[in-house]
Amino acid sequence: PVTIEAVGLYIHIPFCLRKCHYCDFVSFSGRRNLWGSYLQVLLEEIQALPPLRPRTLYVGGGTPTIWPTESLTAIIQAAREIGLAQEAEATVEANPGTVKAETLSELRRAGYNRLSLGVQSTFNANLHLLGRVHNYSDARRAILWAREAGFTNVNIDLIYGLPGQSLLDWQRDLGRA
Repeated sequence: PVTIEAVGLYIHIPFCLRKCHYCDFVSFSGRRNLWGSYLQVLLEEIQALPPLRPRTLYVGGGTPTIWPTESLTAIIQAAREIGLAQEAEATVEANPGTVKAETLSELRRAGYNRLSLGVQSTFNANLHLLGRVHNYSDARRAILWAREAGFTNVNIDLIYGLPGQSLLDWQRDLGRA
């Protein structure tokens, strides 16, 4: 069998609570009726891959954390079956408004060891402008919960260049982050 070196596996979950105003990724709000069939096809596609031995797994979207943790666990298990090592970086994206302490603990136990939080801004007015479903307090709480769950590798996304945002505003955002 052919082994491809240094491959990363990206899994796209195209579902959100609400589509943000700036988003141009393939994603749909609602559509809960499609979650099960999408997961089934996704798992079949992963199982149909050749033995890739992916070095990393990145589950992004959309908002993967609106799915039940059992579904996200099934994805990492399927990746393990095609060669994702136990120590490999396994990332899941999250919106701070869609996680709870228990959810993050379950994801960590499942094997995800990196969390990518879509904070976008530390200012509630900017979050409202962007159409986000969380506020700054939710983001701070999500980061604390991630640490308590055992995530030592956490990144946050921030957006620069918002309408009316000055350099000073951006520096304040970075400072608060």
